[in-house]
Amino acid sequence: GVVAINGTVLERLLEIFGPITSDPTYGVSLDAGNALLSLELHNASVRDKKIYQPKAVIGDLLGEVLGRLSSLKEKDMVRILVALHDALEERDIQIYLEDVALQEQIRAFHWSGEIQGVDEGQDYLMAVNTNLQGGKSDAKIRQTVDYSATVADDGTIIGRAVIRRQHTGVEGAPLYGINNVSYLRLYVPEGAELLDAGGFTFPAEDAFFVPEEWYGDDPRLSTY
Repeated sequence: GVVAINGTVLERLLEIFGPITSDPTYGVSLDAGNALLSLELHNASVRDKKIYQPKAVIGDLLGEVLGRLSSLKEKDMVRILVALHDALEERDIQIYLEDVALQEQIRAFHWSGEIQGVDEGQDYLMAVNTNLQGGKSDAKIRQTVDYSATVADDGTIIGRAVIRRQHTGVEGAPLYGINNVSYLRLYVPEGAELLDAGGFTFPAEDAFFVPEEWYGDDPRLSTY
């Protein structure tokens, strides 16, 4: 199967068993407060090197993490289990297994990360953001989704979603202080009709790249 793990899970673990240091070859030290930033800055520093293996340090650090796990005290192991459970509940860990029976158990716990199915007449709203060349600025975005539904006498439901996004980063700060351009989608029940949309600010022209002359239309996207 496939297990997807967000970097924030590493921060959760470091809060429990403390800082870790990589092999001197990489010279990376991580703690709960700087783990993701340190890794990203390391990756950026090796981009121009002839041998580009920015993720190699992660494999090195993984050995250190597993070593710490094997020597944890019982009380810390309980904290690890709680941290991993919270990560699963908050979708920082998502799981897909080829074994149908096991995957059904994962799905029952809502750990599979898929778009949930709905019954006929059931309401549903899922906001999905995709960061477009915004570095790691998503970590500094505070997003709220306010949703209300009004049910008419004939059973028709009119939903209203108000989404607010605030960039709390410091402008110019490495990785986090750059412009955040988000491709936002709202998933709703099949057959729902969009009545109105507004309140958007069009991005500045310099936020776009001019397509290269050799670009062509993707036949699959053109079909849609």
